[in-house]
Amino acid sequence: MKLLREPLLHFVLVGTMLFLVYAWRGERNTATPFEIAIPAEQVQHAYWGFEQQWGRPPTEMEEEQIIDELVRNEVYYREALAMGLDKDDDAIRARLRAKLEFISQDVSALSEPSDETLREFVRERPEEFPAPPRIAFRQVYVSQDRTSEEANQRIATIREQLNSATAESPESLSDASDLPYEYPLTPMREIAEIYGKRFADRVARQEPGRWNGPIESQVGLHFVYVTERAEGGAAELEDVYNYAKIVWLDARRTELQEQAYAEMREKYTVQVERPSETEAVEDTVTATPAP
Repeated sequence: MKLLREPLLHFVLVGTMLFLVYAWRGERNTATPFEIAIPAEQVQHAYWGFEQQWGRPPTEMEEEQIIDELVRNEVYYREALAMGLDKDDDAIRARLRAKLEFISQDVSALSEPSDETLREFVRERPEEFPAPPRIAFRQVYVSQDRTSEEANQRIATIREQLNSATAESPESLSDASDLPYEYPLTPMREIAEIYGKRFADRVARQEPGRWNGPIESQVGLHFVYVTERAEGGAAELEDVYNYAKIVWLDARRTELQEQAYAEMREKYTVQVERPSETEAVEDTVTATPAP
């Protein structure tokens, strides 16, 4: 049957075997070198891998073929070790390192971080979690619920009064609406949600300290006076919560991995023989192809 010759299935089965070797190595040690014991947990995991790939449980015949493949993998694995095929193989070393890094992690220490933990994490990394641009401004709203001629006259009147040294309170010049006259420092994305992106982009380009406009939004026309612009600093947790959680878990996983390595490394005394400069030159010359 070609089914069990699929590379993906082989990967699942070999991965299963490698993953479980660590857990049930005690049972293997009680057997002779020529005895193979496949525990029920490993068989069940292989069945599960088959079901995940094909969307259905294996038939009885396929179960037997899966078991045969597990035994075949183990036979090849032991014979390869007996022949020393694992020696000086960088690919095998890398796979074994990856597996040991995985099983040496303290998974229990990767519990969900609290909001306070994440908030402090974000606050300490303003470069990684920059605050979105914010802007503070005042506005005089001009309703478009009038004829073109009336609208133009209204705009001209407001512009003249805003530019006049004896202008009355700008707030009183606004047409009736539920829109606030003044916004404190507010993220540009919030301004875009209310007034539209084109309005937010134009306001972001305005110089502080003077009236500009009218600027069209999705709710009307606005004369705008930018009072403050702020960029930089760390974002609020609510703005980057999901991303911050992913980065925190990754950083924590790396930290635990380094702790596990440090504990293992303490058991070893390491001596490294470095090639002399003469040997390095000789190797380079040897490796250079002849003209």
